[in-house]
Parts: sequence; structure tokens; C-alpha cells
Amino acid sequence: MIPNNEDFANLITPFVSAMIALVISLWIRDTAGRIAKGMAFKFNGQFKEGDEVVLDGERALIVKIGMTQTVFGIYRSTQNGKSINHYWRYVPNERIPYLHLEKIVSDKEDIEGSE
Repeated sequence: MIPNNEDFANLITPFVSAMIALVISLWIRDTAGRIAKGMAFKFNGQFKEGDEVVLDGERALIVKIGMTQTVFGIYRSTQNGKSINHYWRYVPNERIPYLHLEKIVSDKEDIEGSE
């Protein structure tokens, strides 16, 4: 007996529906996780937009802390030390715990200038 198209559609529909539901649930879980990590970083209080930091050994400025990514402005001088290049680094918030991130509390120049 050869199954007709209607029988085949009735047989495969639950499997296709289950696969679509699985894909959507995994996507929602990942997105919700990224947003939760972004909110945790934003409302942590240790870092805020406008803070000067050292990001993986380079001086940087936190430009924007978003829901899924954080934007850092990196300062890099040339070898002769005259010109300063400024570029953006976009970091997904789930990668922030794995970065070497230090907050600059005060520059040495500010400490020497206040004496």
C-alpha cells in the first residue's frame, strides 16, 4: 500500500513542529542569557559608561553598555608616540568576564599634580 500525500503530511507534521519549537526555544534561551548578562554588567556598579579602563593591556573608554554588547573606545599611539589612533571595539557581554578589564581610578599625572 502506497501512502498518499495527506497521510505523509499527517505523519511528519508533529516532528517538524517539534523541531521548530526546539529551535525557537534555544534561540530565546541564548538571547535571554545575553540580555541578562548585559543587564548584570550595566547595573553592577563597578563600571559605567564614560569610565576609563585598561582592556587587555590597552587604555580604553567605556562608550556604551548595551543589552547584548559593550562598546569600548581604544586609544593606541603610534611608535613615535605623536599621533593617537582611536577605534571602537565591540564586545559581546557574555565575553566580558573573560577579558582582563581594570578600572583606572586616577592617573599618575593627577596624583602628582595635586601635591
